[in-house]
Amino acid sequence: MSQTLGLPLEYAAGLPKVELEGFTLARVECHRGVLQYCTEYVELGSKGARIRINGSGLGLKSLSPELAVICGRIKGVEYIFEEDGA
Repeated sequence: MSQTLGLPLEYAAGLPKVELEGFTLARVECHRGVLQYCTEYVELGSKGARIRINGSGLGLKSLSPELAVICGRIKGVEYIFEEDGA
């Protein structure tokens, strides 16, 4: 079905899409809400893993069920996968 609509397979499967713009903006599509939030990191839930945006002076520029936009000095993105059987 995703091919007929011209969508990437990841999008059709509900997997997250992370886009970085320079060093100051991150967009995360298909997230499942904010799990943890402070000025040093923002952690979002997603299908299959948690996504942690690390940096300094971080803040949520916007948040909707479809898209989270994080701004500040972004130092990295980390995927935290759950261990099997945990």
